[in-house]
Amino acid sequence: MANVKMKLLCVLNFLFDTDEHHPLNATQIVEKLAKEYGITAERKSVCRDIAILQSFGHDIIGDRDKRKGWYYGKRHLEAWLIRILLDAVASSPCVSKTDFKRITKELIKELGPNDKRMFEDLLAYVAKTRQANNPKMKGVISEILRAISWERALEFQLYTYNKRFKNVLRRGSLVYKVDPYTMVCLNSHYYLIGVKEGETTLRYFRVDRIANPHTTGTPRRPAEEVLGCKLEEALAELMKSTFHGADTPHYEKVTLRFKDESFANVLVDQFGLPEAVSEYDGYIYATMPNIDLHAEVRNWFISYANLCTVVAPPDLRQRIQEGLKAGLEAYND
Repeated sequence: MANVKMKLLCVLNFLFDTDEHHPLNATQIVEKLAKEYGITAERKSVCRDIAILQSFGHDIIGDRDKRKGWYYGKRHLEAWLIRILLDAVASSPCVSKTDFKRITKELIKELGPNDKRMFEDLLAYVAKTRQANNPKMKGVISEILRAISWERALEFQLYTYNKRFKNVLRRGSLVYKVDPYTMVCLNSHYYLIGVKEGETTLRYFRVDRIANPHTTGTPRRPAEEVLGCKLEEALAELMKSTFHGADTPHYEKVTLRFKDESFANVLVDQFGLPEAVSEYDGYIYATMPNIDLHAEVRNWFISYANLCTVVAPPDLRQRIQEGLKAGLEAYND
């Protein structure tokens, strides 16, 4: 009886490793059952197993040539999505080589034979060369998620850097107690979002600066009661004030002038396509619609001052000129 139950799972496992160009017939499956698992089976029982799997919702397709058998059709995760997920995992500073290999192995189970071989060849090099810059961070993330899931307050300390760039605990090993509500990823960094004990406003904490996190037995205060509004509204306000400046977003059309045609790619990557383009006296003029002129955008224009010039609006042009003068004065000291 145990072998009968296991046989169904083995058949499914075999079919996961098939595709349109690599089907398996009943005879091949019977041989694989005997060779790999020591299970004796008949061709008719294999056909019944496949019918059961199909009725359960597995997309097992019979080949047009009945002698070739069956192959697995639509996967839960497509190849392009698995590639994106693995790229994200590979770029994470807290994922070790061992974890990366384990995650890769689990994800590519979803792929057919050709795609699986392609991924194995592609990722072998990544697994050998990548390094985890902060392997302890996965433990911090796990503890934060535990506190959020259990709806408990979280206690932790924060790291900071001294003048010699050494990690030290902030404010004399001060312990923070926070009601954690969510964790977000922005600009390649993870942030814990929560409310400190005794306060009623959201704060953010860089996860890679958190030390010694501990989920307490204290229930987390309901977000709506603490904040006086929905968490989504408070979170949106925090993101705006923290990463886009405290002012209300200010959108304007911006006209740029540049000569190097290759700069068009840089411009599109940053802001999208312009609404108007013209050429005059050897220069290209591009008008970009609805740009939020917060500090980071102004700094972007300053960093490309050798390649492009802001023509309009006048106030943005003036602020860039002031920024360039301030930088020049700093280097003249």
